[in-house]
Amino acid sequence: MLISRTWLQSYFNQALPDAHSIAHTLLLHSFEIEGVNEKENDSIIDIDVLPNRAHDCLCHRGIAQELSGLLSYPMIQDRFTKYTEGTAPKVKVTIENTHKCRCYTAFYAQGVTVRNSPQWLADALTTLGQKSINTIVDATNYVMFDCGQPLHAFDADKVVGGITVRDAHEGETMTTLGGETLTLTSDDLVIADDEGVLALAGVKGGIKAEVTSDTKNIIVEIANFEPISVRHSSRRHKIQTDSSKRFENEISIDLTTIASGAIQKHISNLSDTEVTYSPCVVEGTYTQAQHRIHVTKEKVDRVLGLDIPSKEILDLFGRFAMKVSYDSEVFEVTVPQERLDIRISEDVIEEIGRWYGYHRIPSISVSALNFTAAIDARTYYENSLKNILIAEGYTELLTYAFTHTGEVTLYNPLGKDKSALRTELVSMLETARDLNLKNASFFGTNHIGVFEIGRVYHADSEVTMCSISCCNVDKKARKELGDETQQLEALHKVLQQKLGISFEVNISENTMSFSLDEIASNNVPQSYGDVFDPHSYASDARYKGISVYPYSTRDISLWVSEGVTENDIKTAITNSAGEYLIKCYLFDEFSKEERTSFAFSLVFQSSEKTLEEGDVDTAMKNISTALEQQGWEIR
Repeated sequence: MLISRTWLQSYFNQALPDAHSIAHTLLLHSFEIEGVNEKENDSIIDIDVLPNRAHDCLCHRGIAQELSGLLSYPMIQDRFTKYTEGTAPKVKVTIENTHKCRCYTAFYAQGVTVRNSPQWLADALTTLGQKSINTIVDATNYVMFDCGQPLHAFDADKVVGGITVRDAHEGETMTTLGGETLTLTSDDLVIADDEGVLALAGVKGGIKAEVTSDTKNIIVEIANFEPISVRHSSRRHKIQTDSSKRFENEISIDLTTIASGAIQKHISNLSDTEVTYSPCVVEGTYTQAQHRIHVTKEKVDRVLGLDIPSKEILDLFGRFAMKVSYDSEVFEVTVPQERLDIRISEDVIEEIGRWYGYHRIPSISVSALNFTAAIDARTYYENSLKNILIAEGYTELLTYAFTHTGEVTLYNPLGKDKSALRTELVSMLETARDLNLKNASFFGTNHIGVFEIGRVYHADSEVTMCSISCCNVDKKARKELGDETQQLEALHKVLQQKLGISFEVNISENTMSFSLDEIASNNVPQSYGDVFDPHSYASDARYKGISVYPYSTRDISLWVSEGVTENDIKTAITNSAGEYLIKCYLFDEFSKEERTSFAFSLVFQSSEKTLEEGDVDTAMKNISTALEQQGWEIR
C-alpha cells in the first residue's frame, strides 16, 4: 500500500516526523516497509500490509490510527460531516441476495459538476499510481484510499427504475468501464436496474451508467459485500481491482457511514453550484457483533514473557482507542468494530506486545532456560529414515499431492488430472520408472532407488507415509543386487536394525510402503542425536540445470598397458572430446596378459540445440585419435 505523508498529515494538527522516521516506527511495531520514495513536495511510503490487517490498514486512515497510538499524536476527529439532506429524489434499493450483499447504502446527488479534477486531487491519486479520470470518479477513489471503503457512482439519468442487488442470470452479459464484455454466471452478484446490469458487485462498474462530462445527477453506492463472493467473481473474470482487493479481505460495515460523509463533502467542494442530496437509503439485515474479550494480567505476562505494569497496558489501550476496564487483574476489552482481526485473548495479547515493542523484549539464551525439550517422534523417525536411505544410495523425491481421483476432491483444481488429493504415494513408482529409468544411462547407473515421505489423504484422516521404490536397469544389476523384491526385503531389515525398532511393511510392484505415523505412535526416541544432518551430496557441490535437449550415448573400449589408470584415460577423453561431452562413466574393467581393458560410457548433450549424428561422430573420432596417439588400442 502506497501512503502519502502529506495525506497522513491531514489527520493531525501536530506536525508528523519525516517519512523515514514514520517508516521506521511502523517497521518496529506494525508492518514491513518496502521503501520510501521522495516526490516533489511529498514522500511516499510503500507499506506491506498483510491480509490480517487489510480490512483496516489498506488506507491512510488506518495507517493514521496506527501512528496516532504509536506516537501519542491525537487524530483530528469528524473530518467529514454529512451535508443536509435536500429535495433530490430518493433512491429505491432492493437486495435479493442478502448473504452476498450485507449492506447497501445509496443516495442521490443532484446538480453535480463533472470535469477534470483540480491539481491537488489529481496529484494525490497519481502519487499512488492511479489515473485521474474526472471529479466524481476521482472523489470516489480518493475516499477509498482515504478510509478503505470502496464506492461507485452511477449516472442517475441512465439508471432505469430502481437499483436491485441480485444474482446474475446465467449467460447475462455486461460491458465494463474498461470496454471488456463479460458473460456472467448465476454465481456472480450484480448491481442492476430495470433494464440490465450496471456493475459486477464489488469488482467493476459497467459502461451503461458511466459518469461522463455530461452527467448532472448521480447515484452513489457505498456497500458491503461478502468477501468470498467478490473473490470468486474477481478470479472467474480475471479482474482484480483496488475495490475487489478490499472486499476480498473484508471490511467493517461501519465504514459505510464514514465514507458517505466523506464523499458528500468532496462532491460539494468539487461542484460549481450547490449540490442537493437525497436521504441515505440503507438496506441490508447484516449486523456486526460487538466483541468483548477478557484476558488476565497473568496471561499477558506469561505469553509475552514480560511483566508490563497494568497502568502501562491501560495507557496502551487508550492510545489505540480501545475501550477497556480493569478489575481483579482482568482486562475487559471492547474491540473496535473496524478491527476484524481481534477475536480471542491471544489477539489482544499480540496487540499489547506489538504496541509495547517486540524489540524491547530482552533476549535470553536458550541454554539459560530451565526446561527439557520434548522429542517429536514423527520428526525423529522421518529424518532418521532420510539419513539411512540416502546412505543406502536412495534419492528423495517430492511429488504432487494432487492426483486425478481420491477421497478428498478439490473445489478449484489445478487441472482435470489434479482434481483430488492422493490416497497413496503411487506416483513414486511412476516417477522411478517413467522418468528416472529412461535416463539411467545419463546418470551412469544400472539401478534406480528412490523414496518419498509425504502425506496421504482420506475422507476422515491424514497419514504420513514412506514409500520406497527400486528398479534394475539391466541383467547385470539383477545379478549383482537381486530382484527388486529381494532388495526391498533386505532394505527393510536394514531400516529395522538401524532404527532399532520393528515395524510391518507392504511390498508390492517394486515398492515398499509403511505408515510413519504408526511407527511414531508406537516408539518413543530418547534424543534427536544427529538426525537433522542428512547428506545427499558433497558440501562443495553446486547445482547445474540439465539441458532440455536430448542426449546421445556412445561406448568406447580400449586396451592399455599396466600402470595406466582410469583417471588417465578420462583426462585424455575429456581433453579431446570437445564441448558436447558432459559425462564419462567407467562401466567395465578387467586385466589379461599384463594389460587392462577399460570400457567407458560417454554422454553427449548441448544446452543450445539437438545434437546431430555428425556432431557426435566428430567427437568420437577426435577421442579415438587422441587415445591411439597415447599408444592405447581401441577395441
